[in-house]
Amino acid sequence: MVKSVIGFVLTLVGGILQVLGGLFLALFFGLLGSTISEGIESPPAFIFYFYSLWGLWAILLGVLSIVSAVKMRSDDSEVVRKWSIAAIVFSVLSLGNTLVLAGGIVELMESKKKGKK
Repeated sequence: MVKSVIGFVLTLVGGILQVLGGLFLALFFGLLGSTISEGIESPPAFIFYFYSLWGLWAILLGVLSIVSAVKMRSDDSEVVRKWSIAAIVFSVLSLGNTLVLAGGIVELMESKKKGKK
């Protein structure tokens, strides 16, 4: 039996790109905020730190998307179904990681086909 790898690859690539983007956001805006900040009450520094936190959120969801991709390689269709739904949820929480969303949907459909056989 040949396993589908399309959903796995889409989810994995989407998670890796999300982690890289989150690292860029966290580092760039964190450093920018620390160099611009003149005091604790400086509004521009707060905005930069907010984007830095957004980057950390993206890193967390990217790592969870990568874990979902790895778990979707299971032979058990129930495990694949659960982690496909998890990947879809992580995509929605990250506000539009379309690669992870597409990978989760593809693997969910594949797991339903396997479950019927």
